[in-house]
Amino acid sequence: VTLGTNDMPRASAFFDALFATIGAKRLSDSERFKAWGMAPGTPRVAVVKPYDGSAATTGNGTMVALAMESREQVEAMLSPVMNGFICGSNVPTARIAEMEQEVNETQNSIKLYLAEMNQGEMTPEQAERSMELASVAIGLERIGGVIAKDLMRLARQTRDNQLSFSKEGWAELTAMHARVLANMQLSLNVLLSDDLDSATQLVKEKETFRRMEQESHDRHLARLAQSTPQSIATSNIHLDVLRALKEINSRLVYLAYPLLKRHGMLRESRLDVPS
Repeated sequence: VTLGTNDMPRASAFFDALFATIGAKRLSDSERFKAWGMAPGTPRVAVVKPYDGSAATTGNGTMVALAMESREQVEAMLSPVMNGFICGSNVPTARIAEMEQEVNETQNSIKLYLAEMNQGEMTPEQAERSMELASVAIGLERIGGVIAKDLMRLARQTRDNQLSFSKEGWAELTAMHARVLANMQLSLNVLLSDDLDSATQLVKEKETFRRMEQESHDRHLARLAQSTPQSIATSNIHLDVLRALKEINSRLVYLAYPLLKRHGMLRESRLDVPS
């Protein structure tokens, strides 16, 4: 947490005394910036003189960094999910359900905090950024739900009925799952560093993924026409997995839109960059 101050000596003395009671100490100390914490690498409370030279107010000099553990939780939920479709596999189903609940709780906390922040003095840019973060929270929450409720349900249905995909169908699904995981890494770069290259690539991936989904759909129908037994038995599951992965990917792509919009690189219907 960073707090703006108009009286650095007074603020420093106050926080020195306050944090001494819990064993915290100054970890950063300069004329314009001082921070307290338990140890390097741990969360800190800092006071600063606003860098724009204006007086410190609720909306100037005050910032909060939120540890986006939920994104890592969502990734940890998604990584092993395809193993759940293999009979006899050891999938941490209970843990994935617990992690979904943790993601939901984290996102609710973030949304409530941002709602409280919006009641204070904020610049239009800060208010817009707050809304963007709230959208990120909602998107990650929905991805967790798709994994825990949709994909895990389909995996359980596959195992309970001792079904298996055709070799070709399984290869298509696992390739798309791997693509989603790679795009999740791109989304992390966008969220943590406002990386324009990652944002641009992430939006381009939406079309790439749409093409992969359509090709898998068409090949699946071709296998049905050839009366491939495994494809017939798993047809609804195959198509539902495609839809679930597509939704996850679309929500990841959405994370790039605010950054691209701020840089004037997003049209109403498509990415405005050279091909």
